[in-house]
Amino acid sequence: MNKLILMLAAFFISTSVFSQGIEFEHGTLAEALNKAKTENKIVFMDCYTSWCGPCKALAKNVFPQKEVGDFFNKHFVSLKMDCEKGEGPDVAKRYEVKAYPTMLFLDTKGNVIHKLIGGLPAADLINGAKSAINPELSLGFLNQKYEEGNREPKFLISYLEVLNGSEREKMPKVANELFKKVPMEKFITKEQFYIIAAAKYTYGSKEFDLLLTNIEKVKEVASPWEYDSSIRRVVNKHLATRAKEYKSMDELHADFDKYHKLVGLGSEAVVKGKLERIYFLANNQLQNWFDSRMSDVEKQKDTNFHVNMLLGVVQDVLKKPELYNSKKIMKQCFKLAEGMTKNEKQYISGEILLIRLYLQEGDKKNASKHFDLCLNHAKENNETGLIGYIEQFKSQIEKL
Repeated sequence: MNKLILMLAAFFISTSVFSQGIEFEHGTLAEALNKAKTENKIVFMDCYTSWCGPCKALAKNVFPQKEVGDFFNKHFVSLKMDCEKGEGPDVAKRYEVKAYPTMLFLDTKGNVIHKLIGGLPAADLINGAKSAINPELSLGFLNQKYEEGNREPKFLISYLEVLNGSEREKMPKVANELFKKVPMEKFITKEQFYIIAAAKYTYGSKEFDLLLTNIEKVKEVASPWEYDSSIRRVVNKHLATRAKEYKSMDELHADFDKYHKLVGLGSEAVVKGKLERIYFLANNQLQNWFDSRMSDVEKQKDTNFHVNMLLGVVQDVLKKPELYNSKKIMKQCFKLAEGMTKNEKQYISGEILLIRLYLQEGDKKNASKHFDLCLNHAKENNETGLIGYIEQFKSQIEKL
């Protein structure tokens, strides 16, 4: 009897330990909504997929934490929804779920009152969830106030804070409206630089000139992502436009060196190479463009990126009339593709490239030949994922 009591005690202790996190329901969304109505709670729905890395990290490292479970189990009826199985696809369509993980907070009628997107640490997840139970901080409430015309700075800042974890696509417009009310330099801080990073402005605008004037402070407070979004992308876009106008490569290099020293443009070789290729195309130096791309490919010859880079070169050629109309460059592309078919690991990729190249040339006979070779190889090796992709070329070939 004593032994049995000890075993039961151990069972209940272990059950308690493993149920400290969020207690998810195992039924349908409708059942979760009914339970929430009975218990006067909100539904928390984790929308995930089996292939989503951040979704797995949340499930493994965040949802099981005691502090997370304590908060969520008190305030929400929680449900996990695989958006690719069962009712998941319909739910994803209904709520316009386009990124994973998306975490929805629903009232008992199924209306979205709050939303969080992306993998979040426990503290941020709890803080985000607190907005769902505070009517004046919920996304639904703030969206309504914004639509009604509230443009008070304090409100816009609160709205941006919530949008940053939910509907980031709305942030640029709201941030730009905030800067009409409050000087942008007030937000050059670690805590609020995300607002500047979310805004949209162009090179030469007064907003961007302000950031350049304060570039050292920006480097100090901005996260890598924020710095890239607010500084590098704007400068790189400006230089990409300028690259079409340079009269010489020396002029391009001088401009690049000036901006690289001022703001840091990332990998010098990568960024400069992209600018040089824009210059080559603008000046009809097609072979130089091709040689530059192949030089980058050769640098990755012994890495996992090599095949994808080879594919990228040919695909980019097929996108630009000036390149695929060059007999010399097309001949080099055929040689690349044929070389890939001699490598067992690259065979399918090479055959697909040959199909596309012969399609571009209007050569129905050879396009059909390589289509058959490619499709048969995929079937023989049971590569079901590739079969559907390969078969899409059939209608294109028949139209030749």
